[in-house]
Amino acid sequence: MRALEDLAVSEFKSLHANDSAVATMEITDAKGVILQRGHNPAKRGDDKHTQPQVKAALEGKPAGGLTVSPTTGEAAEDAVRPLAPAGNVVGTIKVGSYFNGATANEIKQRTGLNVLFLSRGAVAASTFGNDRLVTVPTETLAAAKTALRTFI
Repeated sequence: MRALEDLAVSEFKSLHANDSAVATMEITDAKGVILQRGHNPAKRGDDKHTQPQVKAALEGKPAGGLTVSPTTGEAAEDAVRPLAPAGNVVGTIKVGSYFNGATANEIKQRTGLNVLFLSRGAVAASTFGNDRLVTVPTETLAAAKTALRTFI
């Protein structure tokens, strides 16, 4: 297991060095249980098989798109691929990026629109600046808090 940890950490560091938006890397077994994280090597053993993208990859289909972390409630853009060296799926690999201040700034730069990310009823990131008061409708905050989801 130490060799897998060393490889995962090394590859994650390399990915992150080339693209600072890369925030997560997870490797699962054929049942969808986390064998190793490159970004958090000590945390392993949680079951991801019910998450739609991991489930698809376990069925041999690459998947990607927006997700919400069941652990942190943060929105992420993830890509999950099957690991199938001899044609049989032996696990998955996921690489992901969180929606944070850098993401908000990039969206603003590309679109010219201000961005506000809410997570668990609080502002997670925005392009409005720290000195600017942003009023968020009460029902939006309540929905973000009770759903434990990030609104984009």
